[in-house]
Amino acid sequence: MSKEQIINQAIKFHQQGNIVEAAKYYQLFIDQGFENDKVFSNYGIILKKLSNLQGAELCFRKAIKLNP
Repeated sequence: MSKEQIINQAIKFHQQGNIVEAAKYYQLFIDQGFENDKVFSNYGIILKKLSNLQGAELCFRKAIKLNP
């Protein structure tokens, strides 16, 4: 999958409220070595909802670093 396809799939699932599938695609995007402030921000929101506060904080910090 291309970078754009991964983002589009993640956002689609996120908008549908399917945060588990969205999280998989956000993580896939990150694992591929891609960086995007909106992806880190959105993934942080999901991690917070899943009570992974440490992971959420790391994502939010990365998003801010990429786009202060």
